[in-house]
Amino acid sequence: MEPLPLADNSDYIHQLENTIELLTGEIAKLNEENEALKKRLIIYENPHTPPSLQRFKTKVVNPSGKRGAPIGHRGATKEFGKPDEIIHVTVDNCPGCKHSLGLPIRIEKKTIFDIPPPQKVKVTEYDLDVYKCGNCGIEVRSKHIDCPQTGDMGIFLLNYITMLKYNLRGVIRRVQEVLKTNNNLDLSTKGINDALLRVGDTCRSEYLAIRERIRRSKWVHIDETGFHVNGKKYWLWAFRSAENDVLIIIVDSSGRDVVKETMGEDFHGPAIVDGWR
Repeated sequence: MEPLPLADNSDYIHQLENTIELLTGEIAKLNEENEALKKRLIIYENPHTPPSLQRFKTKVVNPSGKRGAPIGHRGATKEFGKPDEIIHVTVDNCPGCKHSLGLPIRIEKKTIFDIPPPQKVKVTEYDLDVYKCGNCGIEVRSKHIDCPQTGDMGIFLLNYITMLKYNLRGVIRRVQEVLKTNNNLDLSTKGINDALLRVGDTCRSEYLAIRERIRRSKWVHIDETGFHVNGKKYWLWAFRSAENDVLIIIVDSSGRDVVKETMGEDFHGPAIVDGWR
């Protein structure tokens, strides 16, 4: 093979240089795109990425084996006790040909559980005998365990309203709607609030008794957490004794005065706290 003339060699070298420069630019561009794609992929491979944003999910492989519960599995079927009512169901004629069926060939038992329809308001009148003591002259009114001394709501209704308000965390307006819909009982929001205050007054003696038991405890856990009520900061304080008595206090202070007022000046036992300042 004859060597190329010098002029042709210089042209060939120039073409190679242009090709190298072009390829170098393409490689740099591809590297930039690759880095950008890696950054985007990190978003979807992050363990904190919610499932809705995970584009590349691991394919679930169903394990081989017999379908169904494993041997020894107790199952989740509810166990019933003795039924409150037994209803025998029978049919006389075949629904297809109308022929008389005669005696059944077997009896299949099916047990269900349900709740009774909502109870309506029960109105009870208590005729309380009033006596006058012949010795000191005071009047003595007889009492009944189901007749409240204050107000006209029975103990079961007071308990029902309290459960709706606190156990189910319902606002008073929702409690009012439930009573109207389920029990056909029309109470004002003030009446419901007064009922809750009445329950609180009734529980006050037990509340104070819990506080006294906590004060006498050999040690006590104390913790508090803040929250806002209508824009104002309040704190929920929790005191738990060694005997597992729990006292809850909600005040607008997070200072030591709350502890002193609750535990008393004579409390010198150890207090277990989280150390937050």
